[in-house]
Amino acid sequence: MITRSRKQHNAARLAILLSAGISLGCCAACGGAGQDAADRARPPRAATSCALLVSDSVLHDFLDLVDRVESGADVSVQAMTELADRPLWRTWRRSFFAEETAAETIGHALFMALRGADALPEDMRGRVYRNDLVRNYRQTANRREQITAFLAQFTAAERACDIATLLRGYLTAADLPDTLRIEFVVGMPEIRLFEGVFLVDAGLAWASGQEQLVRFLASTLYKQRTLVDGPIPNSVHGSAILLHSLRVVRNEAVAAYIDDLPEVTFDGRHELLAAASFKPETVFRSATRTLSALDGDLTLYLAKPSVTDEEWLDTYRLFVGAQSWQTTGWFMARTIVDRLGIEHLQQVGRSVPDFFAAYQNAAASPPRTAQAEPGSPAWYLAAAPALSESNWAWLEPELRRLFP
Repeated sequence: MITRSRKQHNAARLAILLSAGISLGCCAACGGAGQDAADRARPPRAATSCALLVSDSVLHDFLDLVDRVESGADVSVQAMTELADRPLWRTWRRSFFAEETAAETIGHALFMALRGADALPEDMRGRVYRNDLVRNYRQTANRREQITAFLAQFTAAERACDIATLLRGYLTAADLPDTLRIEFVVGMPEIRLFEGVFLVDAGLAWASGQEQLVRFLASTLYKQRTLVDGPIPNSVHGSAILLHSLRVVRNEAVAAYIDDLPEVTFDGRHELLAAASFKPETVFRSATRTLSALDGDLTLYLAKPSVTDEEWLDTYRLFVGAQSWQTTGWFMARTIVDRLGIEHLQQVGRSVPDFFAAYQNAAASPPRTAQAEPGSPAWYLAAAPALSESNWAWLEPELRRLFP
């Protein structure tokens, strides 16, 4: 689902907070009573069963702002912009590397969400605004009771401590942070891991549910720790276009398996995420079609004396057009687990060539269920498409040449 360190290709998922010494409370700039910072502070909650700090300071700021607007306070765009420039809000804005989201953009979106376009100053009307942020701000304000109740339960149960258990075998103890830091924020419905802090959209957390949220946090950490970095595939030339496309598939694969991708679902009351739930049959169909098309393209290209960049880009578009990076990676990981075992996936998951070699071996091994109803998950898994021997004989050394 949806992550992502400061590296551009690792940009989306959930997050935590900066340090125990940084927390925000009511916004004096939004018309508060001007309490001392110590009185406003909402220190992160420390867990007892693992090294974990959880804070909802950004969410608290936002809900305090909502309460003030709903009580009739005349909160200006400038005041909301100043709120968006507070330290933890600024951390979230900086996580959008390399283009930091401006405080003015956030302030404008907050105003549009909470007060509406008719209340904008004359000189700001007609400006382009971030409708995605506006919608999520409204969603969070409308579901504040459910969101705050969920976060209280999730925090009290110290569910984030289950992350280490989920990642046992996938990561070493040295890969795990000394302290898990989580900040529940209000921004885009996603999770980001930035400067050691999980920045988790509060509405997404609620819509995910406790079990799924733990998986999302774990997969985000796995992805950040094991990322094989590289250029955007369509920025390179020749066969490197394909090779870097496969690198992206590997980057998504194990994280999607930890997410349990086909079973990802969100609370239907979340207006933005309800439609984002996956359908298992769509995941299987997308992955197998992509893998079969990949083999067909390689057969065509390797029979030619030369291949143009445009042809290699056609193969890149197999993944882009169907948005099948995650689905293909998940299906490959699932096939490896079904036929070779979870330990094998954990061993090969960090390496691009080893991961693809494991899938190739798995696809050539007997399936767990030979007979299955057509169109069922077992049917797709039993027919996992492998590359032809000649295509794999070309691809494997190319992958090992470029990647560790």
